[in-house]
Amino acid sequence: MFSRIVRYQLPFKSINTNRPFITSTFVSNHKKEESGQKKEGSHKKEEEKKQDNNKYKENGDNQQNDHSQNDHSQSDHKPKEKKTSQPSLEEQLKECNTKYKTLQASYLLSLADQENLRQRATREVANAKDFGIQKFAKDLLDSLDILGMALHSVPEEFRSKEACMQKDSKELAEQLTHLYTGVSMTESVLQKTLKRHDIEIDNPLDQEFDPNKHEAVFQTPMPDKQPGTIFTVQKVGYTLKNRILRPAQVGVVAET
Repeated sequence: MFSRIVRYQLPFKSINTNRPFITSTFVSNHKKEESGQKKEGSHKKEEEKKQDNNKYKENGDNQQNDHSQNDHSQSDHKPKEKKTSQPSLEEQLKECNTKYKTLQASYLLSLADQENLRQRATREVANAKDFGIQKFAKDLLDSLDILGMALHSVPEEFRSKEACMQKDSKELAEQLTHLYTGVSMTESVLQKTLKRHDIEIDNPLDQEFDPNKHEAVFQTPMPDKQPGTIFTVQKVGYTLKNRILRPAQVGVVAET
């Protein structure tokens, strides 16, 4: 008996008398309370969600009502369109007459402009034909001035054959040299004038004959030169921007 008592007393020494004694019924009750609290909390959350949804719906309905009220107010404030009455036949006829008069006036103005343009074009064409060589003619005046100076340099007593026969040979030679220098100056100025207007001189001496550029006046066999070459030039040719103005008149070596 004593051994049993000692064996059962040892566990009770470690028990704290200040703490409450927890039984199985207490644990089950505690679990039931916790489950009840959880259910109450879930019910509260659901109710709060329902209240929030109801508030959101109420706010949406209020906003829709506000929009509808605003639309009604705007539609009320819109001015009522006045019914336009159709114009009468007299008014339509007057409007057509005014449009016809304006179109007729514009048509007559366009005809007058076209006639003025045609007259101006014909006048410009006529001026181009009449005064197209004005610049070229103006450049030729220098050559004519030099040629006149060369002629005036010869005294009157040397302008006739009988007067020259009575003069000394030295005086004749001097007057002849002056005349030659004047004529040569005229030729050089005239060539410069032609070149200024893109007119080039074509002197085909000792070249091969080209029927597109040259005009053969005669043919003569010459043993010293090859047949078909130009051995003399009677008149030089002229070209305007590589276009033939006048072909050169030449003599060609004939075949033997």
